[in-house]
Amino acid sequence: MLSWNPLRLEDGPLIREYLQTKCYAYSQCNFTTMYLWEKMTGAKWQIIEDCLCISMNVRGCTFASFPVGNGDVHGAIEHLRNEFSGCLFFGMLTNEMLAQMQQWYSNLIVTDRRDSYDYVYLREKLVTLSGKKLHGKRNHINKFKSLYSYEYHPFSKEFAKECLVLEQNWLNTKADMDDFSRECEYDAVRKSIEDFDALGCKGGVLTVDSKVIAFTIGEMLTPDTALIHMEKADATYQGAYPMINQQFCEHEFQDAVYIDREEDMGLESLRKAKLSYDPEKLIEVQTVVIGT
Repeated sequence: MLSWNPLRLEDGPLIREYLQTKCYAYSQCNFTTMYLWEKMTGAKWQIIEDCLCISMNVRGCTFASFPVGNGDVHGAIEHLRNEFSGCLFFGMLTNEMLAQMQQWYSNLIVTDRRDSYDYVYLREKLVTLSGKKLHGKRNHINKFKSLYSYEYHPFSKEFAKECLVLEQNWLNTKADMDDFSRECEYDAVRKSIEDFDALGCKGGVLTVDSKVIAFTIGEMLTPDTALIHMEKADATYQGAYPMINQQFCEHEFQDAVYIDREEDMGLESLRKAKLSYDPEKLIEVQTVVIGT
């Protein structure tokens, strides 16, 4: 049996070193994402055949990520199959990862995971909101500007307490979330704020009359793509969400070509919101099982 390591903040440099060998442009191929949601996924890691291997267990379902590194990826997959008695899901494989699996196995059982597709946008369009399709977003922002005396700030620890209060207030509006989901959500946001500097993230805060009404946190995922980890706003302020999105992309990611705003989790309202920003592309992912 392999000795799996719990995912901790101090593991970041080593895990990032392996992830950067391939630089997959997908939100789950990112140390910060893994670390923030460790409470939900139970993520553990091990280096096998000079490849980074991640195993997870979400609500009783065990699965592994695609091994990443310059070593023997096929050998690492075989080690994982032996570890889990051959019955193992490989979760969230991009088309590129799936193509590699198909070179080694002819008996793959592939299941599309539309709920986990990443939404990727042109940064320039999120900043300018130009074009007919984004007319409504421009109207929301103009309404916000007309109603409120606001300021945009780069995130700093002086805003930490207010951001956590905003997160708790946001959770209080989510009556349909179960207790475990609430705990995981708050834990992820808390870590993104408390470990902000250690994670190397960028953040933005909107204040109205000196009160924090929105915040967001992200980082560069690849040399040309920024990834948004968190975005929360007090929806009683009209246009707060499109405003923090636009301001963050404008001020913090000038060198990015694309902005990855992660998945919609199968939530109809979230899917509608993400599609309304006219994504440039979706990152398709699948779950794969190697058949017997």
